[in-house]
Amino acid sequence: KKKSENAKAIQLSLKPGLDIFGIELPDHKEMRDTERDLDLMSQIWNLSSEWDSVWDKWRGGLFRKLDVEEMENQSGVYTKTIGKLRREIAAWGIWGAMKEKIEQFKQTLPLIQDLRSEALRPRHWANLKKEINKEFDPESSTFTLDNIFSLGLHNYAEFIGEMSANANKELNIERSLADIETRWADVVIDIAEYKEIYFKIRS
Repeated sequence: KKKSENAKAIQLSLKPGLDIFGIELPDHKEMRDTERDLDLMSQIWNLSSEWDSVWDKWRGGLFRKLDVEEMENQSGVYTKTIGKLRREIAAWGIWGAMKEKIEQFKQTLPLIQDLRSEALRPRHWANLKKEINKEFDPESSTFTLDNIFSLGLHNYAEFIGEMSANANKELNIERSLADIETRWADVVIDIAEYKEIYFKIRS
C-alpha cells in the first residue's frame, strides 16, 4: 500500500509540469485497480479482525449473562457487510473464510438461545447432564460460551431444542395456574346446605 501511495504521489507531482504544456495526466488503470484492491483488502482484513475480537468477547463471557439478541443482531450486520463485498472479492480466500466463520456461528445461535431460556429449571439441567454423562454448573461464575463447546453440547442440539421447547410449555402452564390462583384468591364463595343432603352455591 505504501508503494502505491508513493507512486500516486509521484504521478500527481508531475501534473503541474504537464499542465504547462497542456498535456493531461495519463490514466493509469493498473494503478487504479491496485488502489481498489488494496482498499478492499483493508476492508475485509479489518472486518475479520473485528469479528475475531467480538467472538473472543462472547466466548469468554459469562454464559448466563450473554445477550443473545445482541449476538444475533451483530452477526446479522456482519453477514450483510460480507454480502456487499461478494461481487468484488468472492474469489478471495479470506472472504470465503470470513463468510464461513459467521455462518457457523449463526448455526449455533439456536443452541445458545435454547440454553439461555428462562424456562430451564434445575431438573432440566440435570436431565442434560445425564444425557451427556458430564457434570457442569451453568450458574458458575466461570461457565462461559467456550464451555458449551468444550462439553460438546453442540452435538446434542436436537435433544436440547426439545428439552427447551418442553420447558417453555411447562413454564406457560405454571404461569397460567399462578394466574388462576391469583384471580380466585380474593373470590368469596357463599356455600349453603341444601335440603340437608348436599351443599350449593347461593345465588
